[in-house]
Amino acid sequence: MGKTLELIKTRRSIREWEATTIDRAILESLVTAAMWAPSSCNRQSTKFFFVSDMKDKQLLEEVSTGGKGFAHLAPVIAILLSDLSIYNLPYERNLSYIDAALAAQNFMLQAADLGLGTCYLNWALPQPEDDIILYNHFNLPEHMVIVGLIPLGYPKKDKEVPVSERKPLEEFVLKW
Repeated sequence: MGKTLELIKTRRSIREWEATTIDRAILESLVTAAMWAPSSCNRQSTKFFFVSDMKDKQLLEEVSTGGKGFAHLAPVIAILLSDLSIYNLPYERNLSYIDAALAAQNFMLQAADLGLGTCYLNWALPQPEDDIILYNHFNLPEHMVIVGLIPLGYPKKDKEVPVSERKPLEEFVLKW
């Protein structure tokens, strides 16, 4: 099957973590994996903002549409951002989300390979003013767009995470 496919198939969305802190060297490894993801015209627009302070994590969870009741318990939450100033034409803006998603996948696979657990949380805010709260609180540049959140840490020991069911392979292919 190959090591990569095995890693992909065994990675789980983790929602309970040990209280262990995450070393900067490990975070650097995750970002290094992310920076090697493909991106549109090699723009490399994805950025990460790491949050470990409990009040800041609670604010993120309060404003976010996902992760309610568990995200703040992760030792670290990575805010996944994309630099919109790199995309010159209005119709290119959607590329920033695609590029960030590819980087997030590399980030989460590297985390899994290192024994860390992650859970991707989308960023679909019903109230634009919630974005403003975070941009002001974290002093984020206006040309950055928040794409998602990735809480991460070492999974709780003895906590079984079930395998999510997948549709049959044939449902993913329109034509061979």
